Amino acid sequence: MVRLVKIDDIRYDSLRGFEKAAILLNYLGPTAAKMLFKHIDDGDIRKLLGTMQKYRIVPVEITKRVLEDFYEMVSESEEYIFSEATTNKETVIDAVGEERARGILGHLNVNSPAQRQLESLEMVDAKSLSNFLLNEHPQTIAV
Repeated sequence: MVRLVKIDDIRYDSLRGFEKAAILLNYLGPTAAKMLFKHIDDGDIRKLLGTMQKYRIVPVEITKRVLEDFYEMVSESEEYIFSEATTNKETVIDAVGEERARGILGHLNVNSPAQRQLESLEMVDAKSLSNFLLNEHPQTIAV
């Protein structure tokens, strides 16, 4: 049995990016973690998992500050690009079955995921993108 330890002495100002990301992912849950893990390298996943285990019990005020910072980053953009995973063909098939999905998707133009992601990236304001990537790992920025 895993023993959970509450970290009482954490201060928001002393948290680094990975620690904030770990708290955010713990809050958002496994679905968000799966989506993120598909796009980052194994070393970063290991580091995040270790940090997430460390921050399993976090004071509400710290979690609120992390969420507020995340919301602030998102709301500073003029537009927000939502994940294509929610609207892609496979999601609909998984939800309603292949036969019903054919009827639903029959009239829709479903481009390849790579093409949609590239088109989405072209619409992002350069300043917003650079602000978002400012504190990221160099490998993340390179992607």
